[in-house]
Amino acid sequence: MRLTRSTDAAIRILVLLSRGEKRLSARDISQNLDVPFNHTAKILQNLAKTGFIRTVKGRGGGVELARSPESITLDQVITSNEGPIHLMECTINRNACSLAKDCRLSRTFKEAQDSMIRIFRNTSIADLIADVAPTRNRRQALRGPRSQ
Repeated sequence: MRLTRSTDAAIRILVLLSRGEKRLSARDISQNLDVPFNHTAKILQNLAKTGFIRTVKGRGGGVELARSPESITLDQVITSNEGPIHLMECTINRNACSLAKDCRLSRTFKEAQDSMIRIFRNTSIADLIADVAPTRNRRQALRGPRSQ
């Protein structure tokens, strides 16, 4: 799985906004992240539509987070941009491949996919800020499911 440039930029925009106490203009965000202005504007529109950010017009206006960085997970941002995460077609549809009955590849990829989703669901934007300790959910997700 490879994230699109738009999703990568969306995550970086949310991290940038979570670091500051003031609103930023689309131009400031574009320059800070070295992303073309038109592309930044399009991403900001999508982030506003999905409720991650809000825009304030007028003097002192700009873009700010609509929710706390602790409440925004990587899974939410990725799926709002890319749709559901799946590494291979057979991880969501066992009938997608004629070898599925005798193949262990789909099970292996499904395990990897589930681990990745678990980490994304338990990693907030706040966890991505260097000077903040990882949340308890993130630490548990990185350890993985408990063995019996």
